[in-house]
Formats: sequence, C-alpha cells, structure tokens
Amino acid sequence: MNSIIDGYGSFAIGGIIFVLVGPMWSVFSSGLVIILVLVFVMMGFLSAYLAMGMIEYVQQYGTAFFVAVIMSSMGALEALIGGFILYFFLEFRFKPEERLPERERAIVKKVK
Repeated sequence: MNSIIDGYGSFAIGGIIFVLVGPMWSVFSSGLVIILVLVFVMMGFLSAYLAMGMIEYVQQYGTAFFVAVIMSSMGALEALIGGFILYFFLEFRFKPEERLPERERAIVKKVK
C-alpha cells in the first residue's frame, strides 16, 4: 500500500466513523418519521393558509375545497383536471358582481 487511504487504512477509518455515528443514527432514526410528519403537516397548513389568503371570490373557496378533497382521495392529476373544469364553469357562469359575498356586494353598490 502506498498510503493510508489505500486498502486497510480506508477500511479502518470508515469503521471508526461508523462506530462513532452508528449509535447516534439508531437513536435518531426512530424520531425521523415523527419529524417528517410534523414538517409535512406544517407545510400543508402553511400552504392552505396562504392559498385561502389569495382567494377573492366565494366560488374560489368551493373550488379550492373541491381540489383538496379530490387530491387527498384520488390524486393530483384528477384534482387538477377537476379544478380546471370547476374553475371555468364557475368563472364564466357568474358575473363579476355576483361572485362577491353579500356584504361586499352591498359595499360595491354604495360606491357606484
């Protein structure tokens, strides 16, 4: 062997690293699932919170809820297709002033 990196030297160095890291890995690996679930739940809550803040019309709440239910039960492709269909159906069915809730509709009428 020409250096310590060749052959047994690398095996010994790797073994020492594994002996030091192995017990820590076995302790923390049981908690990784819990940490991953908490991160996904927080990301889902944050995404839903931000999405609800961007909604302007009442019909968009229904579309967002419909897409979320379809995505959780069927899959992303079906939710995307269903969301597009429902969006275009609701978007072109109502006039812009009919999309607002009652209290905002009254404010718009007063302004005009």
